[in-house]
Amino acid sequence: MILKTLKRDKRRALVSILSCLGVVLLVTLFGGTVSAATLQEIKQRGYMIVATEDDYPPFEFVKDGVNMGLDHDLFRLLQKEAPFQLRQQVLPWQGLLAGVATGQYDVALSAGIITDERVKSLTFTMPIAPGTHFVVMRKGETRIKTIADLNGLTVGVQQGSAQFTALPELQEILEKGGGKLGKVVQYASYPEA
Repeated sequence: MILKTLKRDKRRALVSILSCLGVVLLVTLFGGTVSAATLQEIKQRGYMIVATEDDYPPFEFVKDGVNMGLDHDLFRLLQKEAPFQLRQQVLPWQGLLAGVATGQYDVALSAGIITDERVKSLTFTMPIAPGTHFVVMRKGETRIKTIADLNGLTVGVQQGSAQFTALPELQEILEKGGGKLGKVVQYASYPEA
């Protein structure tokens, strides 16, 4: 739907996106203190620092050495139309939200699951896609049919992800059934996990 809007009326969509960035992401809070620059401050200094990642297809990925995906398309669109320079910093997911919260970056333009914990320190734009947690198994794996079947098994998750922060809830569910979470392996990127 967003892509159709962008194709139909690029300028109006850009204004909406800039408004969301200006009103929502630039008013990012961490621990109760304002850290991010205001839109006026960004205009005065002449640039906005935008943190992105490149390892979460279809939103962010690299193809033939070029950053691709919806988030990078939005960045390029903003870059063409913004009344100030946009400086993109591509980094691993783990540094995006903390970097915005501490003021290192003005905004993060990245797909991310909105969690209760994140809402305490960050403000998000409206969701653009559903976030779903699921279990990926080896082909032919037949042991896992329910959450209880994860008892004692090794679980792989991306560092700093919503799935990682949901592990205590999974542990609690397993313990209620007399089980426990097995070894947890953290991976630097979503595709690795």
